[in-house]
Formats: sequence, C-alpha cells, structure tokens
Amino acid sequence: MTVVLLMPTTRPRSKQDDVFFSKDSILMMPRVPRNASKTHDQEPLRETSSDASPGMAEILKELWAFRTETSGNFEILRKEISDLKTEIADVKERMDIAEQRLSENEDNERNTTRVMIHMLQVQNQLKEKCEDLESRSRRNNLRIYSVPEKIEGNNMIKFVTNLFVEQLELDAELQIERAHRRPRSIMVQFRSYVTKQTVLKAAWTKRNIQVSGSRIFFDEDFTPAVYKERGKYKEVRKTLRERKIKHHILFPAKLKIFLEDGKVKVFDNPVAAAHGLRDFGIKMKSPAEEPNLETILRAAGWHSSRKMTPTTKMIDAVKSLLQSKEPDNDH
Repeated sequence: MTVVLLMPTTRPRSKQDDVFFSKDSILMMPRVPRNASKTHDQEPLRETSSDASPGMAEILKELWAFRTETSGNFEILRKEISDLKTEIADVKERMDIAEQRLSENEDNERNTTRVMIHMLQVQNQLKEKCEDLESRSRRNNLRIYSVPEKIEGNNMIKFVTNLFVEQLELDAELQIERAHRRPRSIMVQFRSYVTKQTVLKAAWTKRNIQVSGSRIFFDEDFTPAVYKERGKYKEVRKTLRERKIKHHILFPAKLKIFLEDGKVKVFDNPVAAAHGLRDFGIKMKSPAEEPNLETILRAAGWHSSRKMTPTTKMIDAVKSLLQSKEPDNDH
C-alpha cells in the first residue's frame, strides 16, 4: 500500500521540503496483509522513507495518539449507549405495566361508579317507600296550632273532645285514640281516617275558631320532609294573601292558585312555582335544588374512549344480595 501525504506548513520551505513534497518523492508505508493479526494493526507505523523529515515522524506519532484516544472514547460511548438501551427497555417495561394497571383501574372505577349509581337508585326507592309508609301511618292524625299553653289542663283528650263538640258542633263520640301536645302544636290521633277528615273539614269550613281569644288552626299531620317542602312557600303565600289570590297547598307540596278568570294553576314543586309565578308578576325566591348524587357520579366518572368491561354480572350480584336481605312477604 502506497500513501502520499501532502502536509501544509507555515515555515519557509527549504530545499529539503522541496525534495520531500516533490512529485517524485513519496513516503513508503509497509504493506499489511489482510490476514495480519491485530497486533500488527495496532503497532505504530515506524517505517518511513529515508527521505522523510523528523517532523513527519512527530506528526505520525500525534496521529497515532489521537487514534488511540478516539478509540477509547468510542468504547466509552458504546458502553453508555448500551446502558441507555438497557434503561429504555426497563422504562418501556414499567410503562407497559403502568398502562395495564391504569386500564384495570379505569375498568374498576367505571364498574364501581355503575354499582354506586344502582345503589343510589335502590336507596331512593327505599326512601320513597319509607316516606310513603310514614305518611300512611299519620293518616289518622290531626294537628291543632296556636292553642295557648297549659289551657288543656291534665286531660288532653277531654280538652280536644270538648273543643270539637263546642266549636265545631260535632258528635262527642269521635273515637279519639290519643292526644298530646307537641312543640308548637297539639297532635290528635283518631281511630278512623273518616272521623279525622270529618273534623278537619268542619274546622276548614268554620275557619275562624278561637280559644281564649287566640285563633287556632287545623291541618294534616305530615312527615318532616313534607313540612320542609311546604315551608318553602311561606313567603310567597304572604304575597298571595296580600293580593287576595285564593290558593291551597296540595299534598305533598304542590301550590294551587285560583285565577280571576276562573282558571286553576297548579305547580308541582317550589322550584316550578318560583318560575311560574313570574308570569303573574309575583316574585318568589327560587329554593336551592338539592344536589343529585347520581348526576354528580355520572359527570365525575372516568370517560374513556376505549371499550369498557361490562358490569352486568356485578350489578346482578348486588341485586341478588339486596333481594336476599328483603323480608319474606309471606310471613
């Protein structure tokens, strides 16, 4: 192998340089066979032309040192790249595990949300049933408001019986089962729903009933939930009375108003009444609506674009568990 090296120089060229860089002057390098060992490849090229200058040997020495240093740096780079590949593979494996766990958590969260929504629906159904049962248990009850305290003496049943006979002109045989004073009212329980309705209608017909100079009022005995809803009409009822607009509160908390043209308007709840009364120029403060937990759960749930695992089996299991806890109606 023949190598011709043309090296630039900044010093003035001498005759020796002219000879070295002339077209007829070459630097002879030893020919290395292809099957030569690595030892021969790594050895510096020591043989130079007899015409080579001492500066050329120094250049070759520096080139060899640069090659050795570069080779060492490449080894360091190879090791660092190998370490990076190992770290990337480890990170990729951890990412795959994290994605799998995230996917499982998404499924579990969705399933849990659906089960909770189902439980809320069951709870609301049970709540409605309990409310209905409590209302039915109060069907035979009557409440009397604004009765002066301690006027009844020691016998409340005798007092209310005389009140019904004297003020409402009813029969003495009213079949009163119990009577006692509650905070702000007197509660009377009849054995018959028909008797209670007879007393209530007589009181509503006579309207102005007074005891010891105090006007008293008669009304049904409702559950706390119904009283709470009816209480939201308190302010607007004052306005209706001031405008002499006839109105009634229907069970459980419906507002019924009678218009001047003979028409009747019924609002199903206080929120609907607050909106509807605006058409009649009556302002009613709209009550704050209670948060719907089912709506909140549906809105807060994880919404993934991928297909989720069905939860029919889980919901069926919950239904079976609830049914197993229900009492047997045959006993």
